[in-house]
Amino acid sequence: MGTNRAVLERQLDDAKADLESWAQNLASRGVAESDYRRDPKWRALDADRRAVATRIRAVAALEQREAEAVQRKAAASGDDA
Repeated sequence: MGTNRAVLERQLDDAKADLESWAQNLASRGVAESDYRRDPKWRALDADRRAVATRIRAVAALEQREAEAVQRKAAASGDDA
């Protein structure tokens, strides 16, 4: 079974916090915000954040598909009664 939405939301919050923490570290060292993407650690942390966000979108699509299937089944059973 896949990871549920609550776990993914927590992972996203953690990934955002890690990225923000590293961005503050870069800012304290005088790195311009436009140059963050040149930092390998920042890129890795941003990739982690984007990966979790992508998984959340996939879970949302799955939840929508499952809800539509339940509605179709309910409508079909209502017609037979």
